[in-house]
Amino acid sequence: MSKHGEIIKSMLEMMCFSMLLGISSVYGFMGMTAEMGLAILAGSIGLAFSNIDKIARFKGAGFEAEMCKKIMHIPTGVVHKVTKGGVTACGIDTKNNPECWIPSSEEVTCSSDGCKNNE
Repeated sequence: MSKHGEIIKSMLEMMCFSMLLGISSVYGFMGMTAEMGLAILAGSIGLAFSNIDKIARFKGAGFEAEMCKKIMHIPTGVVHKVTKGGVTACGIDTKNNPECWIPSSEEVTCSSDGCKNNE
């Protein structure tokens, strides 16, 4: 993500946090429960959409989301996307030499089919 994009994302997150915590608290102190609920809902939806790139699966009205899992291969420093069963999206089995893999929050850097195409 570019520096400009990161700044915009940070501003969006700050506005959503202020909506979620600040504005909803003011409405709560004023006894305006319906408005407080709407402010909480708006802030929550805004935060969910600001991190949409990190969500792998979304369920529905009960709101069940599963975050994307990423791991880094320590010797090479390449970040892969993980699928179920301990296999990367490009087909590497992470159970072989598990000491070489650590969880990561960085962007996927693997250029193989699967990891890059699933982003």
